[in-house]
Amino acid sequence: MRSHASIAMVAGAVGLALGTTACGSDSLHDACKYTESAFDIEEVSVLEDATGWPGYHDAVALTYDTSRLPANGTWRVSQVDVLVMIGASVFSTFPPGLQLGVEVFDGTTPSPAYATTVWQTLDKAALSFTPVTLTNPSEALENEQMRAWWTFDFAAVAPAAGMQSASYIAGVVWPGSGAMIKTGYSNFNRACNKNWTDYADGRGFVMNGLTGGEVCSWPMLRVKVEVTDPAGKCQH
Repeated sequence: MRSHASIAMVAGAVGLALGTTACGSDSLHDACKYTESAFDIEEVSVLEDATGWPGYHDAVALTYDTSRLPANGTWRVSQVDVLVMIGASVFSTFPPGLQLGVEVFDGTTPSPAYATTVWQTLDKAALSFTPVTLTNPSEALENEQMRAWWTFDFAAVAPAAGMQSASYIAGVVWPGSGAMIKTGYSNFNRACNKNWTDYADGRGFVMNGLTGGEVCSWPMLRVKVEVTDPAGKCQH
């Protein structure tokens, strides 16, 4: 994500399965289902900023390593975590009822035809906030912030048959008006050439980089995927 002043702000990365976190069996179909970490922004960058804009969509291009799948296995995004940021000076009076959305696109471009979106209302008391000091923000109004990971569950809405492409896009979408929930953004050390943003200007999504030499700030996201082994060999 480029700085707002320089027009662009988005995220891109290639995600590889990093580790198994859960395993279970589907007795109806004798299939094994297990969960893997597919992307974690904190493994490739560090928190630097906090921001959010009315009507914007900010997305991260990712790839799942399908060579890891069992024979005839399928995979789908089951969870996306977003890092919520609230200025320390306004934390106690932060208004309730604000919403944020997370989108997942099945494919290499953020086409609405392949989008699955989950909207949630922030319940500040339900999250575990901790203080953090931003050292070099370009958008945040104050350096002292409160941060918390907020989970968006896609298990009930993601296609049961699994994703059709090894490439997918995950991102944040803000409401078109009103007070905005700020999300964390990384250091400006990530490539822009797989980054997509909709700037709410009528153009839809645009890619923010054409070469690997351009650097952006990425939204602080974590992604988990659910893998289904139809043979029922839950070895994870």
